[in-house]
Amino acid sequence: MEYEPTRSELERLRSIIEWLPQGYDECELIRDADGRPIDYFIFETNASFERLLGLSRDEVRGKRVTEIISNLEAWWPTEIGKIVDGGRPGRLEHEVASFDRLYGDDLSSR
Repeated sequence: MEYEPTRSELERLRSIIEWLPQGYDECELIRDADGRPIDYFIFETNASFERLLGLSRDEVRGKRVTEIISNLEAWWPTEIGKIVDGGRPGRLEHEVASFDRLYGDDLSSR
């Protein structure tokens, strides 16, 4: 039998995520016809993610990251794809040149 969290458990988890001091985003990797990672779609973020990127939730939710950061380095989806394909959590650190900032990203896949 598979565990199904209750509505109150899900609401409590969402509240914890919302108030994390670290940025949080839930994404799905997008691949080209040959299976290479080329982009990712952002489903959800928290307030810290907004603060770190300097963009509102409405500006990022429901969009591909390349719609938000048009000149995003291909390094990001490529390296995220390696972690997703490996099926284990991982950490990335790399500059986003258009923001002139170094970002760290802790990743896990489902």
